[in-house]
Amino acid sequence: MISTSTAEKCWKGGTTIEQLGKVLFQLLLDVASGKRSRSEQHSYGQKEFVPWQISAIR
Repeated sequence: MISTSTAEKCWKGGTTIEQLGKVLFQLLLDVASGKRSRSEQHSYGQKEFVPWQISAIR
């Protein structure tokens, strides 16, 4: 996962946007390959914020 310190390093100039992009891309690949997201690790499931109603389209 991307930690607050990683984003903070980018903001303060210790990490470039390109380096942060590589971290984000690797995280995307990891989750797409089956690594559990932080939400899944904490079993939030249906308690997650969803800005739209989950239902079948009518």
